Amino acid sequence: FPGVYNYGYDAEEVKDILMDSGFAAVRLAVNLDTAQNLTALQKLKHYIDSINGKGIICMFDNSAPQGKSWPRSGNITGKISSVALAWKQIHAVFEPYGQNVLYELFNEPWGYGGNAEAYVGDMRQVISEAGLPQERVIL
Repeated sequence: FPGVYNYGYDAEEVKDILMDSGFAAVRLAVNLDTAQNLTALQKLKHYIDSINGKGIICMFDNSAPQGKSWPRSGNITGKISSVALAWKQIHAVFEPYGQNVLYELFNEPWGYGGNAEAYVGDMRQVISEAGLPQERVIL
């Protein structure tokens, strides 16, 4: 969905619910707008911190026709540089967590169809341009 994700939950409440339910990490969604908003990234950092510094940051596709939320493109072809910049900003906040915070580069890449080579090529370019440590990346 377009726009900065709000994430209005209280970090302590999130910790209590997750830990009481037996979870040891949290998966948090971002989009390009959220990744470029330091206040939003700091909220995500608080959630990660509340659950012992472990989690996954996952990039969601927010490209859709004007005025609609669906269908999404399901790929980043033509947007690689903006996605790489977003990941660079995310990594600037979460770099100190090392292997405890992983990066899922692109959620549900169905727009690539059966073209795994194009998908992997785009993801490699994002990793390179963003300067991400490959061992922290999930495809």
